[in-house]
Amino acid sequence: MILTKLQTIDPNILFYDTTAHIVQSSAEGFAVRAHTSNQERIRDLFVKYVEPKKYSSKIWADLKRTVHYTRTEVRFYNEILPLLKKEVNDEWLICPKIYLAEYELGGLLPDEHEEECLADEAPTLTNGISASSNSYHEPIYDESDTSVLDGKYGILVMDNVKEVNNCFQTSPLHPKLAQQSVKALAKFHAIAFQNHEILAKVSRRLCRFGGSYHLKNRNPKELQHLEKAWDGFIRDIGPHAPDDFFDDIKLQSLGKRLYHAAEFISQELSPSPKEPFATIVHGDYKAMNIFFP
Repeated sequence: MILTKLQTIDPNILFYDTTAHIVQSSAEGFAVRAHTSNQERIRDLFVKYVEPKKYSSKIWADLKRTVHYTRTEVRFYNEILPLLKKEVNDEWLICPKIYLAEYELGGLLPDEHEEECLADEAPTLTNGISASSNSYHEPIYDESDTSVLDGKYGILVMDNVKEVNNCFQTSPLHPKLAQQSVKALAKFHAIAFQNHEILAKVSRRLCRFGGSYHLKNRNPKELQHLEKAWDGFIRDIGPHAPDDFFDDIKLQSLGKRLYHAAEFISQELSPSPKEPFATIVHGDYKAMNIFFP
């Protein structure tokens, strides 16, 4: 698969060597050195590859998030990034040069119209099947039959900026790098700030609810376990905390209070594209998702 995709961006690529293989919980990354028919030309590329079937041990609520993130990332590079770049007058180094961004996820997610209807109706799922009146149904699979995931994938091919642009990553960030990262994020936010046309397309084509931690993008069981998780945090951290730190009843009940406030908080942080302070968000902005020149 990878060699075939590399050859679509450069037919002269004959083979490649993998110099680094990064395995994450829902994706794989490959730093590759692609050798061309012109032996003097070697291309340093990075490939991000998602094959949903590899993660079929996950329940659908979790695997769906992986699939949705894959589609969102590909659509961002193909559809949204060009719109954002039109709004700047300088050379905006927001990401590596992207050569290929594509997916095949047919049947795993609703189409654009169905997705809007499902979000409006907020249907209850029974045995993995949507109770909505729309035509879309959640995929059903188990360990004995994962055929619905056959042939599904998402792939990005880009420059390996560590080699091509001498960029680096580090964590934690010292103050100067932290300042640079905040400045870069502020520019990202500013470019789409109150731009109704761009934000409407972002909401429609990427994700109606921005951010990987929005409740609409999470497994509902995560919220159900919030109170017990906080009790466990107090139990494990309490012995190492300052004396009487967790004696405050309000602190002890934080998990319960967050549980009951979560829906309200999540909704308050979900502006529509036309609201006064709406903008695009990264969704998972952290040190290890940033490259520094």
